[in-house]
Amino acid sequence: MSETAPSEPEPGAPLRRFIALRDLPKAAKTKKQDAAAKEERAAIAAAFGLLAVKEMTFDYALAPFGDDGWRVEGTLRAAVEQACVVTLEPVAARLLETFERSFAPGGVDPFDPDAPAVDIAHDEEDPPEPLGEGIDLGAVVLEALALGLDPYPRADGAAFAPIAAAPPGADPLETETRKPFAALAALKKSLEQGD
Repeated sequence: MSETAPSEPEPGAPLRRFIALRDLPKAAKTKKQDAAAKEERAAIAAAFGLLAVKEMTFDYALAPFGDDGWRVEGTLRAAVEQACVVTLEPVAARLLETFERSFAPGGVDPFDPDAPAVDIAHDEEDPPEPLGEGIDLGAVVLEALALGLDPYPRADGAAFAPIAAAPPGADPLETETRKPFAALAALKKSLEQGD
């Protein structure tokens, strides 16, 4: 079981914003703003299967939490282009996502398979995550981005067209006739009409 979080972000992380413990403010709440550089936006687009990340900014506040922990909360703003699930045309979207996380020494690592199970009521705050040698702010921001993306983006007016195929001389199957009880429904209808 791991006792601390990694000391650095994962190699190849598209947004590297690790805040080491030594760089955290000593007592007061600190507010900052940041933006992903052009190269970072390109790496994020590739990692998330996006056509483009046009802009990505985030502001965040760090504040002491509990005895030795830290809390980070902030807002992500992004302009992205995704491929339409129907036509593959670019679909532009603007995201505004908030995030908040608590970190403490000895916190629960949600990705550790050996960590003890923690029961959390839906209206309770998540338990703090392990602090380790600092806070991987880049991972927190990228998670907010992932949660804000539309999983099925569609261009205006795009719709799936029904496909009708049948052997020569046969009527194509319609949606109604493919339902499991369609034949029974047709029989019931004909019996009600007295055919």
